[in-house]
Amino acid sequence: MENKKSDKKTCNIKVKHLSYSIELFFKKGNINFSVHPLFETQTDSDNTELWRKENEILEKLSREKFDPIAFHDSLLRDGDHCIFTCGCGVPGCAGFEPCTLAKKDQKEISWLIKNRYYEENIRLILDRRGCEEILKNLIINLKDILKLFPESEESIYGGKKIKNVIDALKGNKVYYNFKRVPE
Repeated sequence: MENKKSDKKTCNIKVKHLSYSIELFFKKGNINFSVHPLFETQTDSDNTELWRKENEILEKLSREKFDPIAFHDSLLRDGDHCIFTCGCGVPGCAGFEPCTLAKKDQKEISWLIKNRYYEENIRLILDRRGCEEILKNLIINLKDILKLFPESEESIYGGKKIKNVIDALKGNKVYYNFKRVPE
């Protein structure tokens, strides 16, 4: 018998450090890019079993595509955000439901991540100030890509040009207007 979505347990992971990698690749003569999150757990490695489990989950998430604009939006507004996505830009294609922002305050932000292919739901708890620093660095790195590859201004990330991604990350308004579809 299969688990229903609501029957899944949730693994809470306090993230010590969040960073990212940017993958550049050529497709049909254009430079494309994707962003992958990199996480480090706060769990002490002395607690071997928990540390191993959390790192296994974070390793799996680091192979997923990360939408920097949805990440940005989640820092500005509570609600549903499709932070993890498929390479085609459609989160459901990779099994992701919208990441529900469960809690946001001055110090922390947490996302409840649901994926039909994962054994359990994942609640990531991150330092808000660290997330804001990640966005600033991502803007700098994307601008550097434009300097190194001027033709990459037309490169695509989930259907958006790199310049549009940079502009969205610099703004203080929510880019996506996502509304959950009733089940």
